[in-house]
Amino acid sequence: MTVVKTVDHPPYQDMLQFLQVLSHERYQAFVLHAPAFEGKTPFARKLCAATPGGVYLDLLQTVVNQPELAHHLDVMDVPATRDFVLSYAHQTQARLLIVDELDFLVHTWSADLVPFKRMIEWLHCTHPLTCLGFVLQTRPALEEWQVLTTTGHSRILRLADLCQL
Repeated sequence: MTVVKTVDHPPYQDMLQFLQVLSHERYQAFVLHAPAFEGKTPFARKLCAATPGGVYLDLLQTVVNQPELAHHLDVMDVPATRDFVLSYAHQTQARLLIVDELDFLVHTWSADLVPFKRMIEWLHCTHPLTCLGFVLQTRPALEEWQVLTTTGHSRILRLADLCQL
């Protein structure tokens, strides 16, 4: 039986407010998740459009369009994904980078997603200072994670808990 620690703070309903708080944190990665076909991609695109310096990255389309990435798909583990995302954030000078459509990779990682969770817990991008969001389909492991800001708010966000932009 898994015991999940509860948090006294309610989830942020205003995503722009959440990003403002997250921008002052050392570790600025977060996960936005929802079941399939629940509007994650339109929400992510609107969030980038509403955020100065917001950049949307469709990782699947990027891999498909870049043969050098597609040929190395079998070694695109969590560290390789992290390095690619940080490089992309640096190249685009993103203040907010939303990485969408990475579910095609996640199923090749461990079922409990522990390496991905560690990346979310410790990832930060300092040049420029960038909030990094990862958009995924809801998985049981995500529902159990407790990855918090220094103020005790979760960095694992369910789309259904957020106000629409």
